[in-house]
Amino acid sequence: MERSFKIGCRVVFFDSVRVAHDAIVTNWFHAGPDGQTVEEAMQGAKDQGVTSPFWMPCCNVVIVSHDTTKTDPYGRQIERHTSVSYGRQQGTSFLGMCWAWPDEEEEAKQLAAKSFDAAVAR
Repeated sequence: MERSFKIGCRVVFFDSVRVAHDAIVTNWFHAGPDGQTVEEAMQGAKDQGVTSPFWMPCCNVVIVSHDTTKTDPYGRQIERHTSVSYGRQQGTSFLGMCWAWPDEEEEAKQLAAKSFDAAVAR
């Protein structure tokens, strides 16, 4: 799967209770490199002298509501989430309110479950 920062690309959004939703990106933040692949963005950062790890930008996403009672004349309502951070860059990976690439979904679900179990055990 090509990972690129394009408006309209598909990502997976994890809500506040770690449920995964298919999402569409409506905006990339932090100098979001619209249209660039992850590799191109990383190389651009290196060319500018950035030596720290590459940080994925935040994004705004839109999802179709899973609540079947939320409808309008156009069908199921949509929900918007703003300034969504990349799940691997959270203090606790994929704990919620974050995004992941579609090919990371299963691994992200496992990391989220592990993080939740560790938090409950405390």
